Amino acid sequence: ATAPTQVVQRMANTPSSETRAAAEAFEVLVCQGEADIIAQVNFLEKKLFSKAFALTGQIHQELQRRNTVLLYARALRGSAEVVLGYLVYQTNSVSCHIQKLAVHPNSRKQGVAGTLLLAALQKAVAERRSSEAYLNVAVGNAPALRLYRRVGFVDGALVEDYYGDGRHALRMACNLDPAANPALAAAAA
Repeated sequence: ATAPTQVVQRMANTPSSETRAAAEAFEVLVCQGEADIIAQVNFLEKKLFSKAFALTGQIHQELQRRNTVLLYARALRGSAEVVLGYLVYQTNSVSCHIQKLAVHPNSRKQGVAGTLLLAALQKAVAERRSSEAYLNVAVGNAPALRLYRRVGFVDGALVEDYYGDGRHALRMACNLDPAANPALAAAAA
């Protein structure tokens, strides 16, 4: 038996100027190993990532690693629970490493990625007292770079060939002190 799912945040999402369609309400939850949620995350992994970078079939194993958390955004469609996106992160006593953030193409530009990211950062601070977060992002992924910078991540080192020949990543870091990070301060308010 799995533990009850913990609701991290509820979003009665309303369309913004960046939103292309009416956004549906969703909530962010912590995955407790539910098979149906992991199956939907695995489906998204296959759909969104090349075989070399997909965690397909490995999500359950990743969750067994110490201090690794899977947050997911879900919407209820009738009686079905639909995963709109997910974020996997790992913490230690100092930092939070964002390992994977993905949103279904039909749910993009609706605040799902930003909500997942802020929820993970807040949770890392509240539960593990993390003082910084870091991640790697493809240099050419402009939407992700905009999101990360808006949340307070700053550009760091270029990691050449991180995603394969000629496909570089940018290592980004974020101060998790709300006094130094206006985005986190606003989210906590």
